Amino acid sequence: MKEQRELPPTEPEPPPGSNLSDSTDTSARTGRFCDKADDPCQMCKKMADARVVRSDELLQGKRELFIVHGHQIYRLLRTRNDKLILQK
Repeated sequence: MKEQRELPPTEPEPPPGSNLSDSTDTSARTGRFCDKADDPCQMCKKMADARVVRSDELLQGKRELFIVHGHQIYRLLRTRNDKLILQK
């Protein structure tokens, strides 16, 4: 007889002490923070003391770009499903 394995939960548990456990805030769990694609929301601006750059600004209408970091070259690719992939 085969041993049955328990399936992992569909949604991972948030780390202890994080604010992701609040059921009203699904933005961090879904990866969607901005309602309008053309305007970074306050949540994005509060995430870190860093600049917010839209992917359209980086890609400038192209499907891919290359990023030089030190002696390494990275490829940022927009897929057909409008997802971003960063490859080393």
